[in-house]
Amino acid sequence: MAASAPGHAALMAVADSTGTIAGSEIVTKDTATNLEWLDLTVTDGCSVNQVNANTCNSQDLSGWTHATYTQVFTLWDNAGIPDIRPPDFISNTVANHDPIEDLLTDFLGFTIGTDTAQGYYDDSDFPPAGDSNAANLGIAQLQLRSGTTGNAQFFVDSFGPANASGNNGHYLVREMQMLPEPGALTILGLGLAGLDALRRKKAA
Repeated sequence: MAASAPGHAALMAVADSTGTIAGSEIVTKDTATNLEWLDLTVTDGCSVNQVNANTCNSQDLSGWTHATYTQVFTLWDNAGIPDIRPPDFISNTVANHDPIEDLLTDFLGFTIGTDTAQGYYDDSDFPPAGDSNAANLGIAQLQLRSGTTGNAQFFVDSFGPANASGNNGHYLVREMQMLPEPGALTILGLGLAGLDALRRKKAA
């Protein structure tokens, strides 16, 4: 059963449709962009190298890639976070608190306590240059502060590919996985049965 947050109809928490990652609501679907996001908690504590080598926390991450700055920004925007600033600018406001709390509680999960989520992202698309070291990734941070405000902040060129931190997950994204409708499977089965019957008739 998919879960969605009130007011954020574009987002749904679902199980991994490929069945490679366990968890009933471990993937967030953003129907506005047709992208799927893996919970930050799945990759918490892994380095970029471990994610890329598919050796992170014994998880099969085939098909997942690090999201770009633009993709993470769009996810946050679709979640209703109103004040998102360019990298290294603080955006701590009262208006941010509830949307950030909803996004982390209902979807992405926390990587530090019950108030903060940090994840590596691909900062190579941040204008104008942004990414001064192509080997390093940025950190995207969502944080609840003092129970009344929330901060949505990007950092550029934060960590090298070998760095691993128990406080950081990874913003991993993939195209939405489309599953066949039950009716389509039925039609396919009838078609195959018909072909098999025709083959047997010819053989006889």
